[in-house]
Amino acid sequence: YYGYIKFDPCITDFPEKGCHVIVGAGNNELNFHVKLPSDQMKEGSFKVTRM
Repeated sequence: YYGYIKFDPCITDFPEKGCHVIVGAGNNELNFHVKLPSDQMKEGSFKVTRM
């Protein structure tokens, strides 16, 4: 995403243990891309006012 800050990839245990996540912030949004252990990709975003 142009103008977004992308954080380093990390590993989380939600929604499943061992999921790889990339988080991006910008344009009053917090976006995330989750790769599940089954190699399925999920995306989501939250509107934010302050960080």
